[in-house]
Amino acid sequence: MKMTHLGDHSSPSVPLRPPSCHSSPFSLYATWHSPWGLSRHGVSLSTSRSQWSAKHRQLFFCLILVLLKTTGVLGMRVKQVIVPQPAIVGQSAKLQCLWESTDKQVYSIRWYINNKQFYSYIIGSAPEKIKHKIEGVDVDLLESNETSVTLRDVTPLYEGEYRCELMSEGPSFESSFLSTNLTVVNPPNTPEISGFRPNYRIPDTLKVNCTTHNSRPEALISFYVNGRIIHQDSGRVTELGVVKHKYLETFTSSSQLTLPLSSKYVPKLTLTCRAQVKGFDIKAETSETATVSQYSFFPFFSRGTTNSSYASQVLLASAALVMLQILQAPW
Repeated sequence: MKMTHLGDHSSPSVPLRPPSCHSSPFSLYATWHSPWGLSRHGVSLSTSRSQWSAKHRQLFFCLILVLLKTTGVLGMRVKQVIVPQPAIVGQSAKLQCLWESTDKQVYSIRWYINNKQFYSYIIGSAPEKIKHKIEGVDVDLLESNETSVTLRDVTPLYEGEYRCELMSEGPSFESSFLSTNLTVVNPPNTPEISGFRPNYRIPDTLKVNCTTHNSRPEALISFYVNGRIIHQDSGRVTELGVVKHKYLETFTSSSQLTLPLSSKYVPKLTLTCRAQVKGFDIKAETSETATVSQYSFFPFFSRGTTNSSYASQVLLASAALVMLQILQAPW
C-alpha cells in the first residue's frame, strides 16, 4: 500500500503587505508595534534585521506623510493668529487669521472661543458670514471677513483661548488650525488722593492715601513727589490692600505715603499718584500741589531764598536794637 506523508499541518508563513501611506495614523501606529511577518495561522520570525529596519523606515516616512496631510500642511495652513494685547473693556477687538492655500481649495474659516464656535466664513461664488450665538460674544459682521473677525463691546467674557480653523472641500475635508490666548483689561479709574493739604511747614509730615477703583487685573499704585518716584522699598509707601469685586471681576487698590518734609521741598510740592494695571502699560494718574515754607520764630526765616549770612546780620541788628531800648528805658 502506498503511504502518503502528511507532514506539518500548519500553513506556510505568508507575510502581510506593508501598510499604505493612505492609512490612518492610528493604524500606522499599531503596525509600528507589531511585525509585518504575521501570517494567517501564526507568526513568522524569519525576517532579517536589514529587512526589519527598511520596513520601519518606510513606515516612519508614511506616518510623517499622513500627519502632514491631516494637519493640512501640504495644501493649506494657518500661519498666525493675531489678537489685541490686550483687549480693552468697552472697546472693539479685531482678531486676525493669517493663512495660505496651495493645492487645496479652502471651503470655510471657523473661529472658536474656548472650543465654542462663534463665527464662520464660507468661501464660494457668494461668500457667507455666519454668527453663531454664544452668550456675551457679539460679532460685528460688517467688519469681519475671511481673514479677520471683529468683536464689539469687549467684556471679561471675551477672555480665553481663540482658535482659527481652515476646512478644505470634500471629499478629504482636511483641516489646519492655530490657537492663541486673549486677555481682557479694564483700565483703572482716575486715582483719588485723600489727606493732602494745600499748605505745609517744615518739619511737617506728608501723609496721604491714594485709591483707584475698577481695574482688571489689579492696579499697582506709585507715588511721585516733584517728579521723582518714591520707591516701594523706601519704607515710605505702605500698601493698604486690594479688594476684589466678584460680580464685576474688578479690583480696588489703595496705598499710603508717609514722607517727612525738609527744606528741599520748599517752596512748592507736587504729589502725583499713578495707578498702572499689573503686567500692562495701561495707567491713570492724578496730581495735587501744595506750598511748603520754613517754620521760624522770625518772619525772615520763612523765606525759602533767605541768605544765611544776611539773616545773621539782621538778627544781630535786631538784638542790638532791643538792648538799646532796654538801656534807655527809665528805671
